[in-house]
Amino acid sequence: MARHSCLAHLNSDPYDRIWRFSGPGHNGSVRVDGQFHSNSALALRKAALAGLGIALLPEYCIEADFAAGTLAPVLPLCTVGRPVVALYPRSPHIPQKVRLLIDFLVKWFKHESAHEGRVARSITAAL
Repeated sequence: MARHSCLAHLNSDPYDRIWRFSGPGHNGSVRVDGQFHSNSALALRKAALAGLGIALLPEYCIEADFAAGTLAPVLPLCTVGRPVVALYPRSPHIPQKVRLLIDFLVKWFKHESAHEGRVARSITAAL
């Protein structure tokens, strides 16, 4: 990966240019760089479709591209973890709708990770 043009998702993590992999028999990380960076998964998807490089994207953003054959997984046996952060103003009383959303996200991500779900585990390239 270090020798390829990679499309980094910026401002999501202090280490947003370091991709961490786990797969059969190995774990590792690599620092990536490339000609295009964005804080939008949709912009990174379009850049991958335009052939600008390899992207690390959530599968829900690219399922249709996989089905159409316009994008393909590069490391299909590897999973990649990315942080998910819920930000809200500090307050002695958290609004109920915010608390419900956070509780839902915690349960959903625990369930997905327990079942090797679709959360940000695809590394894709344009065909």
